[in-house]
Amino acid sequence: MALLTPRNLLRWHDAAAGPAPLPVWGAAGTPCSPLVVWAPGEVMRFYVPLSFTPGTLAVYQADGSTSAGTATATFTTFAVASGTHAVASATCPALPDGIYKLGIGAWRSQEIEICGDAAELAALTVAVEASHPAALGPLLYPYVFEQIADWTQRFRLRLRHAGFEDAAEFGSYQLSRTGEIRPTGGVEQKIHTFAADEVTEDDLDALALLLKHQTLTLGGVAYTFQPEGNLKRVFDPVARPGRSGHGGEFSLYVKESAFVVR
Repeated sequence: MALLTPRNLLRWHDAAAGPAPLPVWGAAGTPCSPLVVWAPGEVMRFYVPLSFTPGTLAVYQADGSTSAGTATATFTTFAVASGTHAVASATCPALPDGIYKLGIGAWRSQEIEICGDAAELAALTVAVEASHPAALGPLLYPYVFEQIADWTQRFRLRLRHAGFEDAAEFGSYQLSRTGEIRPTGGVEQKIHTFAADEVTEDDLDALALLLKHQTLTLGGVAYTFQPEGNLKRVFDPVARPGRSGHGGEFSLYVKESAFVVR
């Protein structure tokens, strides 16, 4: 079994069983939470480096073998040296809340969560869209990406909004007579912080790469890379007894918030 899409939010394995189940931590047997959440009727867009022409997008129970249904999906394929790669746009079927895996042929994804609870979706998840100039795609992902022009991946992720602050970069000068310091021109901008709790290391790797995309929206708001806001990995089992203690936190600039003072 090989991992075919490392550092991606939706990771594919070339075996029917797919990856191992989510790690279970603590005496209470609490597992990590899937980072990717799919709501019935919602569209997810993803890339998959297939070695064959895709058929249907199947949904399986968490064991990767018991069928749960089929998602409505459109695959756009293109030929590469290793076979056929595709981008997909898929609509979540009406299934009970729970943990599932997706399947294309013999391939299986990691575990994802299907959730139809509107209150939970609003409070604990964020719809994320990300894109990058086609020519620069291979710098992010270790598989063919450059043939996809103007394509945006879309996922819903289990993220919580963890706070915000104002950031300012201003020059200054000091009055010689009074010693008073006065600001000169600069930029003021808002920074929002998001956190992912109880997720796997593979999910954190994917989040770290997501932040490097040139175009990025969370919850319909456009954000830009914040150099000091790279993903910070958290391990605090003391504060979370019976839990894994694993998580991540990152910060982004709100794109439209930049205010230039001259």
